[in-house]
Amino acid sequence: MRVVDGDTIVVDDHTVVRLIGVDTPETQPEEQAERLGPEATAFTKRFVSAGTVRLTFDRERVDPYGRFLAYVWVGNRLLNEELLRAGLARFEPQFHYSDEMKQRFRKAQEEAEGAEIGIWSQDPDSAGRRRTQSTPLALAA
Repeated sequence: MRVVDGDTIVVDDHTVVRLIGVDTPETQPEEQAERLGPEATAFTKRFVSAGTVRLTFDRERVDPYGRFLAYVWVGNRLLNEELLRAGLARFEPQFHYSDEMKQRFRKAQEEAEGAEIGIWSQDPDSAGRRRTQSTPLALAA
């Protein structure tokens, strides 16, 4: 498995999987990385290396770019949701997926916004450091 960026992974050396319902800051090599993009990518790398990765799917299975759309699980933890809770992604309600998941994702983003962490921080310099330092503890739970 390879992590492309915070919201995209490659499984089986060729199958591209895009996380449903979340959008992380970009880290495309041909452009300058967006604020907290590298932190989101590092979070995803740590998350998927923490155990066996399981994918589940929803209504739409493939996006217009040919990427599979999935929820990414390690144990009972959901990467899509944890990125939002860490303030390293934005909730995307406009796509066709489960209303239950939309509610979970909205709540996770609201938690990050309320705590002013990650992309919701008023201090862009400290947001990445604070989140990077606390992320491994959050994954260990």
